[in-house]
Amino acid sequence: MGRKQKFKRYFGLLAVMTAFSTYLLWPSGTLAAQEPSKTPPKPTKPVKQSLTSIQLGTLPRYSRLAFSFSEPVGEFTVKRIEVDQIELDFGSAVPERQGKIDLSDNLVEGAVVYLEEGHLKVRVKLIPKRFRFRHFLTQQDHMVVLDIRPAPQMAETAPGKAPEGGLVFPDIKTVAQSLLDKLPPSPAPNTAQALLAQGLQAMTQGDYRGAITALESLRTTFPETAELDPALFMLGEAYYEMDPDNVQAQLLYIRNHLENAISRFPTSPLAPRALLVLAETYENADYVTETVNTLKQLIQDYPENDYALIGRVRLGDMYLKLGKRQLARAAYESVMAMGATGDLVLSSYAKLGESFFQEGLFSEANEIFREIIDQDEWYYQRYPDILYYLGEGYYHLGRPELSRAFLYHALNISPEHEAADMIMARIGDTYKAEGMDQEAMKMYSLTRQRYPGTTGAVISQMRLADYGSLRGMFQPGNVFIKLEDGSEAATLQMYKEVVESKKDSPLVQLAMFKIGLAYLSQGEYGKAIDVLADLLSQYPKGSLNSDVQDVLAQAVLKRIENLYYEKKYVELMALYNQYEKLLEGEQEAMGDIRHYMAQASLALNMPAKAVLYWEQNSKDDKNKAERLLGLGRAFMALNQYDDAIRTMEEYRTDFPDTMDAVRTLVDQAKAESALKRDDKALALLEKAVQADPILDGNASIQGMLGRLYIQKGDLEKGVQAMQKALAGMKDKEAAREEIFLTYSRLGQAYASLKRTKEAEDALDKALTFQPQQPMPETLYLIAGAYKGLGLTDKYRQTLEIIQKLNDPFWKGVADQELKSLTPDPEIKRILNGQSKDNQETIDAATGNTSGRLRPNK
Repeated sequence: MGRKQKFKRYFGLLAVMTAFSTYLLWPSGTLAAQEPSKTPPKPTKPVKQSLTSIQLGTLPRYSRLAFSFSEPVGEFTVKRIEVDQIELDFGSAVPERQGKIDLSDNLVEGAVVYLEEGHLKVRVKLIPKRFRFRHFLTQQDHMVVLDIRPAPQMAETAPGKAPEGGLVFPDIKTVAQSLLDKLPPSPAPNTAQALLAQGLQAMTQGDYRGAITALESLRTTFPETAELDPALFMLGEAYYEMDPDNVQAQLLYIRNHLENAISRFPTSPLAPRALLVLAETYENADYVTETVNTLKQLIQDYPENDYALIGRVRLGDMYLKLGKRQLARAAYESVMAMGATGDLVLSSYAKLGESFFQEGLFSEANEIFREIIDQDEWYYQRYPDILYYLGEGYYHLGRPELSRAFLYHALNISPEHEAADMIMARIGDTYKAEGMDQEAMKMYSLTRQRYPGTTGAVISQMRLADYGSLRGMFQPGNVFIKLEDGSEAATLQMYKEVVESKKDSPLVQLAMFKIGLAYLSQGEYGKAIDVLADLLSQYPKGSLNSDVQDVLAQAVLKRIENLYYEKKYVELMALYNQYEKLLEGEQEAMGDIRHYMAQASLALNMPAKAVLYWEQNSKDDKNKAERLLGLGRAFMALNQYDDAIRTMEEYRTDFPDTMDAVRTLVDQAKAESALKRDDKALALLEKAVQADPILDGNASIQGMLGRLYIQKGDLEKGVQAMQKALAGMKDKEAAREEIFLTYSRLGQAYASLKRTKEAEDALDKALTFQPQQPMPETLYLIAGAYKGLGLTDKYRQTLEIIQKLNDPFWKGVADQELKSLTPDPEIKRILNGQSKDNQETIDAATGNTSGRLRPNK
């Protein structure tokens, strides 16, 4: 299916629009916007604009799209959203027709009209990946014109030279120097320019602390100066450069300064670089999602900027790390399609080829390696490995003649290649595959002579033995005898002699497997894991892999068991995450491993993860008791009380005679109470205390019993339980919050029993144990109890405590209550007026002219 046929299938067609021609010419020197561009806003019209037609005209040097509207066009935006797509957003305008438009020429492949969140949008798909565009309004603002032309082709590389001008990420010292060169040689002292120059000079010398001091001073002293661009960008990078390999300590500074700079100066030439640095910061901090999202933002906001191209390369690298090879490939290819080249691009693309190669996907790998050479025919001179990979790939693809050509070329370019012995042995294999036995035997013999003791020499010796020659060279002490002997010394010797070469040979795989077994039997689980995982990584399609995975699973399980009992939960989880994919399919061992992962997750207060691991083991009865107990605790921590109750009842059904069964009664009581089923909660607690009298002295259980008894109306039992709880808390130095709540409830219970003195003492003690985290509702209940006891002053004092808390609702409640304690000003005024009238009456009767009552003589 051709390109246009594919487009019609996926991008489609709806209506036929007529082509048109125009007399307007492309202005000399006009280039497309590097960023999303925006027209000046127009006054809003009372009548909505309607898109009436889209027309395409093909001119000698460019193509022109015209979007006609029924009314003058208001605000609209145009931006490049993909390598080969432009999007026009016409805001609240409406289309006369929606769907796919059948228009095409040598640049335009088609368009689609659609509505998205109330915005009329048109997406134009283009044939070239490199192009330039511009747009403008015409015909009394009733028409938007979009002109598109191909971007100039890159100049060809001179023969015999590496390509120049490839994509490069300039280091910060170079950037700082270029900015410094734009400043006056001697800026006036105590100015923003002087501080900027001082900071940039420090950065060129690698003095990032000095740069931070100067740039922070500029930021705070001159908050509105033009020098803030580039100062804020450089400040963020200075924090990053202090320790790029350990950015956690400076992460907030880096992020805040760079995001602030981008927000304030989005059109600065340093803005795309800042997004790239921010993405690298997140990557170094292992924040994968943030890294990917930041790179996507960079690509979207600055699609044709060089830093955005580097961002596409980095995005490909991230996808490769995540094992998403096809997404990585799409990212790398989009960069090359836009004309970018250089080692930064091609070396990342080569890593993708290596990834396919290691998985045994030789066709995909060779396709990538050939494309790299097509892009840069001199690449292999700098990186001869690509020739070796191509040779190996073609051999496995059944093309021995092509394989041999690339392998010979690899030796010619790099005679001292570290895999030279393997290359020569593989050349012998290509001759053998074509029946050229004499040439094959000569190459095997030459390999043994030139590289004695290497893996290539061992393979060559095996091949010669297949031909019936040199069989007498196998002595009793050879490698096979050593492997079968099984002694530690022989195994380690084999590891040094064969495995150190890290080259493709059945002997290497067998030797590494034997070493892993030896370490496992000796209890050196970490070493066993390292060797076996390395074996799977190097030989993903190896014939021993099923056995290797089984032994690796045993080693990982043993190591995880040890880490769990050592309470090294974080290290345990890291080990699991590192080898989880390698252990897929090892169900028996994985069941035990997931059980330990769940226990560790619960210990680290990650109940949701614990539930996930245990539910994956739902059909495994091996650790059922621990699984049900753990699930109950995890569901409680997640406030999933119905699930917790179901799990704990299942536990008691299956394991009724255990001490943990009593513990589940207590936990279930807490869950029932949280669901407002207090009668059920009280019955479960009473049953638990009856089953295990030791619980009668448990402060937490007695406190809960006291609360439930009081809520039921059994105040005497409630008081007794809370007194036991308080005694236990004092012994165990319980948290202030629990003591505070218990004294509060005890005081309220005493108040209900009309035991005034005891109630007052308990309430007073509650206030002395106020927790750091305010509890206004409990304080209000205490205030109410004081009020009921007739203790007005303490009632007022408690309300004043509530009034000072940072809680608007409870402050309002306290204000209202306190207001009720103070007479209304109008009533007070009336009362004062009556007092004055009474005084005047008395003065008149007594002849008092001083306004004061005279004492009787």
